[in-house]
Amino acid sequence: MLPCSNKSTGPFHPKAFVGFVALLLLGITIPVTAKPKDTENILEVYALAKPILDNPTTDKPFYLHAEVVKRRQMGEAALYFEQPFKEISSSLSKLGNWCEVLLLHLNTKACTHSRRKRDKTLTIYLGRKFYQDPDDAFVMTYNFETEKKKDYFSALITAEDGPLGTSDYRIHFEVALINGRTFGRIQVSQKHSWLSSKAAKLYVATKGRKKQGISIVDYDEKGKPIYSSGEQAIAERNLLRYYFAITAYVYSQNGTRSDRFKDSLDYWYDQTEQYEQLYEVDRSQYMKDKYKEYKNQLGLQRLADHEELIAIKKR
Repeated sequence: MLPCSNKSTGPFHPKAFVGFVALLLLGITIPVTAKPKDTENILEVYALAKPILDNPTTDKPFYLHAEVVKRRQMGEAALYFEQPFKEISSSLSKLGNWCEVLLLHLNTKACTHSRRKRDKTLTIYLGRKFYQDPDDAFVMTYNFETEKKKDYFSALITAEDGPLGTSDYRIHFEVALINGRTFGRIQVSQKHSWLSSKAAKLYVATKGRKKQGISIVDYDEKGKPIYSSGEQAIAERNLLRYYFAITAYVYSQNGTRSDRFKDSLDYWYDQTEQYEQLYEVDRSQYMKDKYKEYKNQLGLQRLADHEELIAIKKR
């Protein structure tokens, strides 16, 4: 396994600390419970999710769970796909396609992929919710692994270290053909350090204090739902954005190649727009920013391909 590399390619100023903490919480991952749920067989998760997915309600429109335990956070969501299992497993087994998925998230500014012998990596540029040049982004490199079995596929994206002493970054996507239906599961996780844990508490007490999650924890005296708050709310929001990124990418594959990126952007925004807790920018700004970031991504990928070709010739 390659060591994780992470660096900031742009300036970092003390006055941007709270904003950086927001990036830490809202970026590529959500930190694993004391007993990580990815140890559970996907059939066990299916059994938990099936009653909700088969009979969605206003309170529980989908299966989603997030929590923070002893500086570890875990977010997990599950869904049914309309698309065939083979179509999804084939598409998401390709390293480069994950850059198309991850770019849909507000905090992803660009993504490139690389193969070095048996190692596969994704380099992800993280930033704020508005457009940022890759030179001003925080850069992390993740390892990419897949597993295929009969009626089962798994893609695992991991990094050992991150900013402020964070570690054990994971994005884990699984899909299986169960009882004739395509069932998917996504987990995002990381482990906080003492410093990043304190930084997270600072963020939720200041800039993020009004952020609401998706889970209904109670009702007020008028019968209106009270949603989760704090770090759990941030975890749920971030998880749902990745949930919609994967579904948007899968949905867009039905269109022509030239329309796929636009289709995925439209689908992602349509889905997030249903939840006011997820609103950050209007549609036109999101589309404008993402087209610019996609252009940057293509340029960075051409550069990465050129460097990889040179490395191959030197072997």
